[in-house]
Amino acid sequence: MKYIKYIVAAFILIIAVGVVAFLQAPQAVPDTDIIVPGNTDDGEDQAASDALDPSGANIQVTSPDKNDAIGLPLTIKGFARVFENQFAYRVKDADGTVLTEGSAMSDAADSGVFGAFTIVANYPAPKGTKGTVEVFEYSAKDGSEVNKVSVPVTFAAVSSQNVSVFFENAKESGSSMDCALVYPVTRRVAKTEAIGRAALDELLRGVDVTEEKNGFTTSINRGSMIKAFDIKNGTATVRFNDIFEAGVAGSCRVTAIRSQIESTLKQFPTVKRVVIEVEGMPTDEVLQP
Repeated sequence: MKYIKYIVAAFILIIAVGVVAFLQAPQAVPDTDIIVPGNTDDGEDQAASDALDPSGANIQVTSPDKNDAIGLPLTIKGFARVFENQFAYRVKDADGTVLTEGSAMSDAADSGVFGAFTIVANYPAPKGTKGTVEVFEYSAKDGSEVNKVSVPVTFAAVSSQNVSVFFENAKESGSSMDCALVYPVTRRVAKTEAIGRAALDELLRGVDVTEEKNGFTTSINRGSMIKAFDIKNGTATVRFNDIFEAGVAGSCRVTAIRSQIESTLKQFPTVKRVVIEVEGMPTDEVLQP
């Protein structure tokens, strides 16, 4: 009987040791799926998933493709899984000269998931026929460039023209308290008869990295879009989406926004007066302090 007790005790001890060893052993972690934001169309959701590189790289560019010919404007498309949905892009000349650099956002619904992005940008005339489109993220930790995708491209021959786009600049205005002071930057756009609309589109894109370093800023909300535009009898009428007006307050900001738009449009001799409208708002309530 005494021996039976010893055998039972030993058996219990073996089981206990086995349980502890199992709990302490590293558990297998299933492979992480590449997740894209869901939508109501299963076909679109599948198409988005199919477009992603199985490598799971955090930034993936689907257009332009390697050695594509790019024109004006340049359209960059892809998917990004980045911190706070924000990332950067740039266009380089063959010798590495930065033609333009800006920031963009993906439409990811949550952190840790991919979101689609579409960037539309113009750029100054390149020196040669070859260049590079780069899409990358500035590290939140140390500011280094991470998750970079570089796509070699060629510059197509395009008919272009320059327009002036007006922004604020504290370096230029100094101690002046005049909120209507705005200053021009030159943008190259595809040649078009609708040059007023093209200039306004450039204004809504905001300042690029180089312009920001030189002190230029904009008071116009990011995400503002033109819903209608017309020039008749010397009057340019532009209607914006409701994002244009969201959160806009204070006489100085209102004055700056109006000045940016009017100065950009009045550079053209066909425009003598500018009417600014916003979807769903009476005209006389738009841009009020």
